[in-house]
Amino acid sequence: MRWTPKLLLLDADGTPHYESYGFLPPAEFQAMLRIARAGWLMDGRRMADARQDLEDLVVATPQSALLPEALYWLGVARSRTKDREGAVLIRAQLKERFPGNIWTLRLPS
Repeated sequence: MRWTPKLLLLDADGTPHYESYGFLPPAEFQAMLRIARAGWLMDGRRMADARQDLEDLVVATPQSALLPEALYWLGVARSRTKDREGAVLIRAQLKERFPGNIWTLRLPS
């Protein structure tokens, strides 16, 4: 093996919608796949579906190491479905619970 695995989520045309590097335990791998699916849904302009998937993921995996990423994308999905108030709540939750996390740092100022 030359390096750790790289996973790409591609659509039928070969367009990438998500990528991840390295090994994950099974539960985290499943969470990552759900985030990847939500990204694919958002790229396809299916914001309401992506939002529901991410809300379900956040509720189902509150201790996941991928929770900050899921929350970040949930905030994006809420914003794009015109739920500005919900997006602001997610942003506040990220800042409070995960202040130094890379997904919190990606929030616009």
